[in-house]
Amino acid sequence: KRLAERFGINLGGEGGEYETFVIDAPFFNMRIELLKWDRIWEESCGKFIIREAVLSPK
Repeated sequence: KRLAERFGINLGGEGGEYETFVIDAPFFNMRIELLKWDRIWEESCGKFIIREAVLSPK
């Protein structure tokens, strides 16, 4: 919350703050495996809705 206030970002992702979702990185102990998702496009705006995900060993 302090970072949101300091940098003027929206914690809910409004305005495009959540354009990237990282599912694996060298410093992660486990990776996020997406099992079910939906992609929804409305004109020039899109949503990627994660329906089911699990943590998996690398």
